[in-house]
Amino acid sequence: MNIVYSAISDRGRVRPENQDTVFLPQRYVNEDHFACTETTDSASQPLFAVFDGMGGALCGKEASVLAAQTLAAQPAGTPFETVCQTMNDAICRFMQENGVKAMGSTAAMVRIREDRIEYCNIGDSRIYLIDGLNMYRLSTDHTVEMPGFRKALTQHLGVPKAEMLIEPHTGETPVKSGGVLLLCSDGLTDFIPEPEIGKIIITNALADAAELLKTEALRRGGKDNISLILIQMQ
Repeated sequence: MNIVYSAISDRGRVRPENQDTVFLPQRYVNEDHFACTETTDSASQPLFAVFDGMGGALCGKEASVLAAQTLAAQPAGTPFETVCQTMNDAICRFMQENGVKAMGSTAAMVRIREDRIEYCNIGDSRIYLIDGLNMYRLSTDHTVEMPGFRKALTQHLGVPKAEMLIEPHTGETPVKSGGVLLLCSDGLTDFIPEPEIGKIIITNALADAAELLKTEALRRGGKDNISLILIQMQ
């Protein structure tokens, strides 16, 4: 099965650096402004992921890059629960070795096999499936509303085991020809409602939809880093 994907990552209009990292077949990218449209195939069981680093200037960027580096080093087919524990351990080890009190990353990951899509998320980076005219959220937000705050994460990578065991959300769904997956950081979903996101994807070619989603998030303030991957199975 042929797979076409368009990925975009942008620093936005406010943040001093891009703390998001996108993970694509054969490489991962952390740049202030990045875009690509490429192809692969399901025989290689490609992995895609979006990591949204936390920790501000302290180490948010380092956390998302470290998560991507750790994912790249895992043997093919490693269960996502194991991957998340390994990424969590790597970030916690970096914190301990460098005297960092708080840093972390969210994660949204998919692995495409010949007959199914395996997915996993932790935090508030999301995964959607667009099937025909319908868009379904596959991920689960690990957040809680806090007085005086927009939201707070209840799960993320970078939590010492002595404090809490992480519990990533995982699942799988059948591959559907023509279906589109969206992986994204909250720099997209916090500013564009789901129905608008779905309409842009459904009514545009893949690369055009990715660019339009980024442009619309920037138009609405660009207050956060914006990262997304659109993946179409053909």
